[in-house]
Amino acid sequence: MLASAVAVVVTFGFATAAGVLAAAQYAPQLAHTYHTRLVGALSIPMMLIQTPGGFVMVLSVALRPGTNWTTWIQFLVAALMQAVLLAMCLAWKVRQARLCIDDFGHPLPCAHAPAVVVAEAIDVDEDLAEVDENAPLLAKPHNGWRRWFARK
Repeated sequence: MLASAVAVVVTFGFATAAGVLAAAQYAPQLAHTYHTRLVGALSIPMMLIQTPGGFVMVLSVALRPGTNWTTWIQFLVAALMQAVLLAMCLAWKVRQARLCIDDFGHPLPCAHAPAVVVAEAIDVDEDLAEVDENAPLLAKPHNGWRRWFARK
């Protein structure tokens, strides 16, 4: 009886860990895509095929006799995270079309592109006068993960 209770606790622990790790595998991509607001190299057609396939797999595993949530939870979490990524990419794709930029943020020739207005002219000579020969070329990097999450 005790061995059976320990097995249940261990199984629930492993299932929970698998769900957390499935979420952790998508978290960096979700954060990066959200902060850049660009699709980048992500393949929307591939996600349109794979995301529903993930939900079908969860359903097929969950409907098998003798299975419980510990069997399919990691697949459900992965499918949900991919669905969020797909929805975000579709939203950014619409935004990119509106702003006339490609998947990497480069401008595209477009008739309906928003006009860019320069508010103030920059005097190059004044800016160059303030530059010191001993000034560092690159700013000091921020520390660790904060720098990665601070990107826009």
